[in-house]
Amino acid sequence: MSSVQQQQSRKPTIYQVVRLVFAILTFATGCLSIVFSQLLVNVTLGGDEGLRTRWIGFTKRNFVILITFITSLTCPTDLELSFDSDTVSCREVLANAERSLLKLNTSAILIANHQLYTDWVFLWFVSYLNECAENFYIIMKKSLERIPILGYGMKNYDFIFLNRKWDLDRSYMIQRFAHLSSVKKHWLLIFPEGTNLSPNTKPRSDDFMTRQHLDFKLDHVLLPRVKGLYLACKHMHKKTNLILDFTMAYSDHLATEYAQDSFTLRSIYLLGKGPKSLSMFVRAIDISSIDGCTFDENANEEEEEEDMRKFEVWLNKLWVQKDKMMDNYYKTGHLVEGVKSTKIPLKLRNRFEILNVYVIPIVFFVLTWLACRLITTLLR
Repeated sequence: MSSVQQQQSRKPTIYQVVRLVFAILTFATGCLSIVFSQLLVNVTLGGDEGLRTRWIGFTKRNFVILITFITSLTCPTDLELSFDSDTVSCREVLANAERSLLKLNTSAILIANHQLYTDWVFLWFVSYLNECAENFYIIMKKSLERIPILGYGMKNYDFIFLNRKWDLDRSYMIQRFAHLSSVKKHWLLIFPEGTNLSPNTKPRSDDFMTRQHLDFKLDHVLLPRVKGLYLACKHMHKKTNLILDFTMAYSDHLATEYAQDSFTLRSIYLLGKGPKSLSMFVRAIDISSIDGCTFDENANEEEEEEDMRKFEVWLNKLWVQKDKMMDNYYKTGHLVEGVKSTKIPLKLRNRFEILNVYVIPIVFFVLTWLACRLITTLLR
């Protein structure tokens, strides 16, 4: 049993329980505040799409502020960011890193290996650092939109909900991708693996690779799925010709362990025993430079299948590189040796930013109270 798992087996202390209660109350009141703000915006600004989008974006940024505040309180973590100097100008991107500001391209498709259910939290936090948190979009299972309160909030955020049935999802994805590419700023997050690495998913991935007679092996990642990412590239590349590729590795667990088992929601948010650091290696990929792919929107079905096969070969090679980086991380502590990393703590730039989460309901109730007092006075 690893040290992390041993710590998880211990009973929580009074302090940890109190901290958890505070975190739950903060999350619950924050979510209610955000959803109430969205409802108010939809009712009052529904006729002005520009203003509505701006204020919904404000509530979207507030959600990552809320989740960052809670995560930094319960389980402080450092991001160790490193970049591929051949594709990313490190000097430009990190010019204001000491102020927790990044300067990556604000219109891109994001891809990453998937280890924890909470991977999206850290990537959304990177968008917060990059000043585009309000333009962050996630592809997720359709069942999640039925979660009470949170489902309504996610639908307002224009997240993309999939049935995971190609015949049902294809036309919907094309429509959503076309819309996103028309938005000035957008980070679209896609986990090509489709699910996180676990004792259940790894054997299924390996079995599929065996049946497909693939001539490579993946030890630390799952075989990526090609269709969703291909479709995004095909229908967004004319305006969004960039993929930001993140390779993510968590500290404090062994190569023989699954991160999802070492860092459960209980261990992170109750016991405060999460990864001390998260290493991210980022490279930028020009979509138009992907070998052999045309991404022709007018291609017939046969031509699209052929183009997709070429894209699949490219994506598999990329995932083999990720697997090698992960192997290197477990052996040396670095995803890529000889590349300097920049440490940025997962926390808000200003602790008072958390008040933004509650500002719309507070202003609404204060104005309502003042209006009631005024009406009461006039009626006397």
